[in-house]
Amino acid sequence: MRLISGLIDKEVETLLKDQIIESCNAPTVSPVVMVKKKDGSYRMCIDYRRLNKVTIRERFAFIKPEEVTKMADWRNEYEALYRRKREEAKNQEGIM
Repeated sequence: MRLISGLIDKEVETLLKDQIIESCNAPTVSPVVMVKKKDGSYRMCIDYRRLNKVTIRERFAFIKPEEVTKMADWRNEYEALYRRKREEAKNQEGIM
């Protein structure tokens, strides 16, 4: 347990020094868990479950990229159809 505690302290100190993280006393701070990797070293993981409980979810879903693509394709087809109809109307005027 002391080994893991020492690893956490060392990792946190490095992250603070490199300004990747900063000190915080907020009620939503997340605990850290050290997970052993296949090679025997440890990886620091953050448990966000407590933060997720108090997070307010978006009420409106974001548009999926494939939906945007479909909308763009539809718009392009509509514009092409509109241009064709205008050309046909111009040609009809020229005939009369």
